[in-house]
Amino acid sequence: MLDNNNITASGWNAFSNIVCDQSSIDKTHRSNHTLSLIASFGAVKIAGGRMYDEDGVIPNRLFELMEFNVCRNKKLVARHKILDCHFKGDFHMEPFVETNMEMKVLPHMLSWAGRT
Repeated sequence: MLDNNNITASGWNAFSNIVCDQSSIDKTHRSNHTLSLIASFGAVKIAGGRMYDEDGVIPNRLFELMEFNVCRNKKLVARHKILDCHFKGDFHMEPFVETNMEMKVLPHMLSWAGRT
């Protein structure tokens, strides 16, 4: 429980970065996939439990990321975080081309991304 902690936006960003480092696909894969509970004074939000932070201190995005961690299959958690952070919205192929990914690897990567 984080009572009267005065955690700044920078501090909450650090928590988010631990749960899901979005700076690269590899770092997202190596992020924490077990943290699923954070509480602030007078309120608690449990990922998967649909509880909420009444005082609005804890960022919703952090709870969205922790929601993935509820799943016991941590390989699936990693895949969902990677898809959520790197393969939605305005997805661009440049990072794969810039790193000289062999074209024969691309279908396997897309197949991996499509698994459920």
